[in-house]
Amino acid sequence: MSFAASTSNGTHAAPGKAVPKIRIRGLCKAFGDKVVLDGVDLDVMTATSMVVIGGSGSGKSVLLKCILGIIEADSGTIEIDGQDLARLSPRARAAKRSAIGMLFQNAALFDSLPVWENVAFGVMAEGASRAQGRARAVDVLAQVGLDASVCDLSPAELSGGMQKRVGLARAIAAHPGILFFDEPTTGLDPIMGAVIDGLIVDCVKRLGSTAIAITHDMASAARIGDEAAMLFRGRVVWQGPAANLLESGNALVDQFTHGRRDGPIQMELRK
Repeated sequence: MSFAASTSNGTHAAPGKAVPKIRIRGLCKAFGDKVVLDGVDLDVMTATSMVVIGGSGSGKSVLLKCILGIIEADSGTIEIDGQDLARLSPRARAAKRSAIGMLFQNAALFDSLPVWENVAFGVMAEGASRAQGRARAVDVLAQVGLDASVCDLSPAELSGGMQKRVGLARAIAAHPGILFFDEPTTGLDPIMGAVIDGLIVDCVKRLGSTAIAITHDMASAARIGDEAAMLFRGRVVWQGPAANLLESGNALVDQFTHGRRDGPIQMELRK
């Protein structure tokens, strides 16, 4: 029997408990016979940075895409600020999702646009003039350590690390309440990876945003995360402080984080 109190929007919250910024329950997604998400439950509290780890194909990117609405989940609920997105009007749902900033795995910059237009793309789409957009781009580029001199360069003229910084600048340009990071250090050397992680932490703290980052990089996970969760076979098998990732006490997490060849994950894969 549940004693949860029903809220006015049809969601449920236990009396006296803070409502998570993002609350996911029973999220499922399959592509044909391939089940990718199989009942994911995850809470991300306001102003908390959550790192999601897991092997390739475990559903990390699909999870983010379902929250963003890029992919439609087969079942389950996604709540933001206590509101079930499925119960909102299309306009209200789009507004919730448009308030999410995203740093894509490969920066995903528009090759045909100069750096400043890439950064200001979202704010200009919301009505800012080109002059306002450029001023905003200069401001946020400075926040990620890039000089205004890069504004008129094309993405192809930037190094991988600089492209990541531009992608991060674009993600934070509209002061989003939620930030997503998809493998933010992929393709970077360890030093540049640490730089990008530091910039991410600074930006999240400065904006007071709630963040979800997915990564294979345990050093990155430790730097970025307040909390951590591991996906395995489409479900969250562990959630706890990111500082405990290397000493979780969970056999699946321990094998993954330490990169051990032998263990329950390998045994499962051999079936």
